[in-house]
Amino acid sequence: EISLMSSLADLAAVAIERTSLLEQTRSEVTELEENTSRAWGRSAAAARLHGIHSDLIDLILNGGDLHTLLGRAAGELDADLMVRDAVGKDLERTAGFPPPAGGPARGGSPSAPKPSAGRSSAVRSAGTEAGDGTTGRGLFSVDEAALVRASLDSYARREPIRCESTADDGIEVWVHAVTGGSEHLGTLVVHGPGPVEDDRQRLMALTAQTVAVLMLMQRSTVVAEAHVRDDFFHELLASQLSPEQLATRARRLGVNLAQPHVVVVARPEGGAQGRAVVWASSYVHQLSGLKYVDGEHIVLLVPGDDPTAAGRTVSRELSVVLAHPVTAGAAGPVTALGAVRSTYEEAQRCLDALTALGGTGGAASQRELGFLGLLLSERHDVGGFIASTLGPVLDYDSQQATELL
Repeated sequence: EISLMSSLADLAAVAIERTSLLEQTRSEVTELEENTSRAWGRSAAAARLHGIHSDLIDLILNGGDLHTLLGRAAGELDADLMVRDAVGKDLERTAGFPPPAGGPARGGSPSAPKPSAGRSSAVRSAGTEAGDGTTGRGLFSVDEAALVRASLDSYARREPIRCESTADDGIEVWVHAVTGGSEHLGTLVVHGPGPVEDDRQRLMALTAQTVAVLMLMQRSTVVAEAHVRDDFFHELLASQLSPEQLATRARRLGVNLAQPHVVVVARPEGGAQGRAVVWASSYVHQLSGLKYVDGEHIVLLVPGDDPTAAGRTVSRELSVVLAHPVTAGAAGPVTALGAVRSTYEEAQRCLDALTALGGTGGAASQRELGFLGLLLSERHDVGGFIASTLGPVLDYDSQQATELL
């Protein structure tokens, strides 16, 4: 009996061990199935992301612009998108991207973006009226300082960064730096429902990469087209052609000086000259202006009737690109081809005077230089200078019949 019980115990031990092994095997099989399922899921997600990225690249290779690219990417991300350049100017945004809580979007210059209508009607119908700048998702809930901080963090870490939001409506704002190598080209801003899972973050990164490719392609195109316009501007400044020849070439290039233009002469105080030239080519391309490189100076002819504002804009934006100060002299406005050279010479004199006065890194036209500006100007408007300087006092004398002066 004892021997029989011992044999039964041995058989029970074997059965228990086999049952345990069977359960362990079943557990391992289940775990392998789960791992395989996750692997298939990740593989499918990776294949989907690869397909979307390929489609976006094909889109820009077939001539698609930033407007079209953002429209396609917005549908894939189920979010509204905006792209800014390196100095924070809005370049393009989708129709549903909300206006900032504090007022209109930045970049209200002639190159300010219009909303892209690339989102599908189903997406836009969720409270969005295309083109009216409003959205059912409310106002933009991130202030400018937080957006800039997130953009810098994204550039440093090369990954999407979530912005600190003042709203509690389930909407999240993410940014991803747009880079070409080590160069910061701009920022992709994503505004959409949360939470944002890993796949959407990877798609943000791929979208930012595609935007960078497009911006570099556009830059190359601008530089190539700029040579012809640069040659014309040089001839315009040097007066090498007759007025009739200049007028003919201006029409061919789409330069219309019937509208007021101003001349800005900018001198970078450091940084790569090549980068400054590329920036200038892109800048005048956006504004349908002209540029010419004269030694260390970059001469710009851009639409506008306020030379001071144009000079300050060029100085500020180019300083950001170069990370060095830029001094600028400006003159104008001019509305005739024959007057461009004299206006350029006035802008050059303003630059020289500003430098002599210790204003390196600033911008000025003859208006900011006071009486010195009057002497440097081609138009010695003494009456206008006196009126702008002493006008209130003279008006008081006239109204009160007094003689304070």
